[in-house]
Amino acid sequence: MSVCYCNDCKNAFITKNESENGAVCPKCGKNLPIISENEMKSKRDAIYLSALHKKQVALYPRDLAEAKELFLSIGSYRDSSEQIESCDYLAERLIEREKKESQLIAFSPKKLKRILKIVIPTVLIAAAIVTACLMLAAPLKYARAKNFYKNGNLEKAADLFDDIPTHAQSIEYLEDIYKQLSEKQGKFVSCSTLLPYFSVNKAGAITFIRTNYSGDGNIVIPDVFDGIVVDSIGTNAFKNYSSLKSVSIPDTVLSINPYAFYGCKKLKSIELPEKVRSISPYAFKGCTSLENINVPKGVASIGEYAFSGCSSLSFPELPSGLKEIKNSVFLGCSSFEDVILPESVEKIDSHAFSGCSSLTRITLSKSVTVIGKNAFKGCDSLSRVEYGGSEDEFKKISADKGNEKFTDADVSFSQ
Repeated sequence: MSVCYCNDCKNAFITKNESENGAVCPKCGKNLPIISENEMKSKRDAIYLSALHKKQVALYPRDLAEAKELFLSIGSYRDSSEQIESCDYLAERLIEREKKESQLIAFSPKKLKRILKIVIPTVLIAAAIVTACLMLAAPLKYARAKNFYKNGNLEKAADLFDDIPTHAQSIEYLEDIYKQLSEKQGKFVSCSTLLPYFSVNKAGAITFIRTNYSGDGNIVIPDVFDGIVVDSIGTNAFKNYSSLKSVSIPDTVLSINPYAFYGCKKLKSIELPEKVRSISPYAFKGCTSLENINVPKGVASIGEYAFSGCSSLSFPELPSGLKEIKNSVFLGCSSFEDVILPESVEKIDSHAFSGCSSLTRITLSKSVTVIGKNAFKGCDSLSRVEYGGSEDEFKKISADKGNEKFTDADVSFSQ
């Protein structure tokens, strides 16, 4: 893909169909040449404004995708990294809107009226029956629960008290039961009655329900919740929760799912358990205050955009088994100064370190054979490469377009 710019209609666009004659402007039909890197630098303000206009008038996710590609093409210019994040966010909202609209079409006013005539009376009758049953059942359950509690059968007692949290002293009993279970098992054990701001699915993925939370933003995640061992931070678990200051993750967690901490702008540091094996795409994207994070030794995969936009982050020590630095993983991490890649890394994908404007030195081994497009675009301070092989081996590295700062840097060889 390449960038074209039309001086007549002030339109910038990405073309996939390159030819010797350039490409045709989709707005005015003029035949245009492909923009070179030098021309792009001189026209990047015009490209930025054109991309901004496309983003503002976008009606569909595909329009935002084109605007995003234009912002990517000009690297760290202006607030491109923020605009890229905004394009992703707006695209998600458009997809959600389209889904809602398609659902609304399925229910015509006549059908809805007919459904309501049947459903409302049925629901009211059912509610009355359930209420009557609960009024009779609660005292019996309470008495049974107390009996189990006295006999030391804490699990059965907790199940019964959990069903009647508003009856008598059920909450006080539950608090004591889960305190005893935590001490007994050596883990933080709790339930949705005591911590209503969490939910967990059958697979053990935990999610934070912010509307039920009234704390100070310092959150402790339990090891066991509602009888299920917590083994992952769920997709979108804390997404865009701007009040999150700190989070304690239990040792049972094995994976950080997509968008888990996306946009948590007040989160400054986080300690991942040593059992974590994967960090999914967009997991910490946009955590602008995040300064420190440990990447456990067993992590074999870090997804694309995982730390994109973490502008305060210091480069973490990566595990020795990591083979690939994926697309845009560290895009816009402008605090990086010295990057040391483990010997296991074989490939650096496109835009991996794009916009790391403070990066001055990178150390990599002879295992690296491929560097994707614009992997080091916008790394204007990069001047030193420490290479773990010979000069001949370094020359064999396949470096795509947009990596001039890497290829033009001073290189020292260990062989």
